[in-house]
Amino acid sequence: MAFESFLQTQPRAAFEQALGGLDQPQSRFFRPRFNQIYNRFLAELPNQPTLQFSDFLESPTDTGPAPLSRGRFLGFSPFLRGERQNILTPRARFLNF
Repeated sequence: MAFESFLQTQPRAAFEQALGGLDQPQSRFFRPRFNQIYNRFLAELPNQPTLQFSDFLESPTDTGPAPLSRGRFLGFSPFLRGERQNILTPRARFLNF
């Protein structure tokens, strides 16, 4: 019970706890976006005054999927998701016949 009340009073702690359930590329993608997600929560708060930040992170919103959902993550381009070619991945080669 004490941990739940701590998460309710510390939004950054609730955010980090929610990121713990995601795989590494997703958590790397969402971690720098804490302020954007928290501002969306604050904008939603007048409409739903009893909404907790931890509940907001896991529930779908009117504007789309949940803020930390895989669908939102996959909606971005591979470059924005942090998927970049490096020296070890070969480039695509095309053969013209």
